[in-house]
Amino acid sequence: MVFVLILGGIIGIINKIGAFDAGIAALSKRTKGKEFLLVTLVFLLTTLGGTTFGLAEETIAFYPILMPIFLVSGFDAITCIAAIYMGSSIGTMFSTVNPFSVVIASNVAGINFTNGLMYRIIVLSLGSLITLVYMYYYAKKVRLNPKASLVYEDENAIHERFLKSYDIESKVEFTIRRKIVLLIFALAFPIMIWGVARDGWWFEEMSTLFLADAILIMIFSGLSEKDCVNTFIAGAADLV
Repeated sequence: MVFVLILGGIIGIINKIGAFDAGIAALSKRTKGKEFLLVTLVFLLTTLGGTTFGLAEETIAFYPILMPIFLVSGFDAITCIAAIYMGSSIGTMFSTVNPFSVVIASNVAGINFTNGLMYRIIVLSLGSLITLVYMYYYAKKVRLNPKASLVYEDENAIHERFLKSYDIESKVEFTIRRKIVLLIFALAFPIMIWGVARDGWWFEEMSTLFLADAILIMIFSGLSEKDCVNTFIAGAADLV
């Protein structure tokens, strides 16, 4: 539980400084005119998170960030939810090196976690491909005919909620500071996987790693000490 709270606090700080917003905005800009590429990249990133470290409930923070971008790109809410939820679900379902499932289970069974790794990669790839194909045809159908959306009756309410204060022309600069913060956040996960697989880390060690990661992110965030602490607590509370 402590590990999840620390992770929630980190996500809170990253959201506070706009690093996720800036990164996603930069991604959206690069995929302009190729909107389904945005869906694919979001799906693949969440799948990668799911299969490597069990990304699941942590994705809650991504929905309000990504939903406006998907809506203004011509997709419906279901497409956004599917890209995030199905990505993390497929990833965790076909975990390859997820320390919370594969590595721990392998250690308990007394075998190396790399046993069957190729099989897991193959089924992960197949599951991802099937899901992406289905999402592509659904998204294409909805963009051509919005009435085909499964949430068409709620479309106005959804747009009112997520696009009311969203400025499509606003630009969140992807600064060096934000890039560094995201890099620090991302680097913690391969270290965690290495620790669990190599040295048998458990929640105490993983919590320590991410607490150190949180401190580094606070240092580079540019926020005051008070803002860092309050934002961290609020972020942790969001996952309770």
